[in-house]
Amino acid sequence: MAPSIVEVTCQPPIVGWLKVNTDGTANGSPGQAGGGGICRDSNGVFITCFVSYLEIQDTLYVELYSTMKTIHLASKRGWWTLWLDCDLRLVVDILNDAAHAPWKLQNEWLIC
Repeated sequence: MAPSIVEVTCQPPIVGWLKVNTDGTANGSPGQAGGGGICRDSNGVFITCFVSYLEIQDTLYVELYSTMKTIHLASKRGWWTLWLDCDLRLVVDILNDAAHAPWKLQNEWLIC
């Protein structure tokens, strides 16, 4: 079977906003893990990016850590109009107070 090609596009945010796409992965759950994010403006222009090696973690930890790192980065830089794009529904639920952060990230989450 031939490999399939999937076109992926980035939807830019509205003018005046920044968009950060975050993602994380673990080789197993738990397993060797890392996460990161890329920030672009409303014209799709690259602003900044980050990547983190997180040792042995599970997928939720990595995804939430990357989102929290984005929030900290935005706060330090004074970016108050931020569109966060994450592919794990549980992280979105945590952001909306519909779920709790994992205990290993509880303290960091409470000050985020």
